[in-house]
Amino acid sequence: MMLFGHYLEEFNGRPVRAFIEEFIKNKKEIINPDLVYSISTHYDYDEYNWIDLFSIFLNLPGVEKTTAIIIGCWEEINHAPTQIVEALVAAKNKLPGLRAIFFADIIYEDNELSWINQPDLTPILKAFPNLEYLAIRGSNDLSLAGIEHDNLKTLIIQSAGLDRSVVNQIIEGRLPSLEHLELYLGCSRQGANSTVNDFKDLFFGNLFPNLKYLGLRNSEIADELAKLIANAPILNLIEALDLSLGTLSDKGLESLLNSSLLKNLKKLDIYHHYCSSKLLQRLNQFAKTTGIDVDFSEKLLEERDEDIDWDDDYEEDEGSYRYVAYME
Repeated sequence: MMLFGHYLEEFNGRPVRAFIEEFIKNKKEIINPDLVYSISTHYDYDEYNWIDLFSIFLNLPGVEKTTAIIIGCWEEINHAPTQIVEALVAAKNKLPGLRAIFFADIIYEDNELSWINQPDLTPILKAFPNLEYLAIRGSNDLSLAGIEHDNLKTLIIQSAGLDRSVVNQIIEGRLPSLEHLELYLGCSRQGANSTVNDFKDLFFGNLFPNLKYLGLRNSEIADELAKLIANAPILNLIEALDLSLGTLSDKGLESLLNSSLLKNLKKLDIYHHYCSSKLLQRLNQFAKTTGIDVDFSEKLLEERDEDIDWDDDYEEDEGSYRYVAYME
């Protein structure tokens, strides 16, 4: 299954337009600050590479008013876009108002999520000290080593298999303004190798004092994460916990429901799960009693009340009955 089948239509609260369509095909000449432009080479204009398009963008009137930008496809899409990072860094003085970047709006028709390579993206954070939002799709060879930023509020990494080195780089980083941390952890078959121990400092420490949303999504260790976080101090801090798109079963959900801290949340999201109807009824009653917003839609188990021992090993093939939602 694949989550990313459509290009972004809205980003940073504004409509998205394809730069090459607007300025090459339709020959517009002025940047519209009410739009977000996606600079991408996936359209039928072979004479332009990504750097060419970005150069045209930077020389248009009004570019200095740009607050958000989307990096779409680049040529040689299976290679890390090191030149794009360098071009963005070099353009920092022309984009003084840049606050949001979506890096790699690539859908499965362009490239599988598990095949998207990324370079070291910390130079972007250093070049744009006022950046508040950074989303990254794909994580092969991604590095955020030494990450620190005073103003970044949202960090999202969409991955089919996030390497633990990236998880540790984030947890060891300095992001005092971070409010929204969303990591698609993925599955071991695609390179995910984090364990619950990698998250202890996050759950039990005070790393990001302004954190309101924690998403550990698309994970095959959702049960283990739920058990650890159930009695962790971070539930006194965050408002939303998102364990959606993963393999959460009764074991993980029961740990959460038995926690005295769960009532501190405003929202719990377990969309796409493997929990029984019995536990879902408990969760529904918990939501009614506490007023917490709960999303437990799209149950992936065909027979909701089937008694399955999740301790049994399951086959690592396409016929496996328990899998993360979008691991490819």
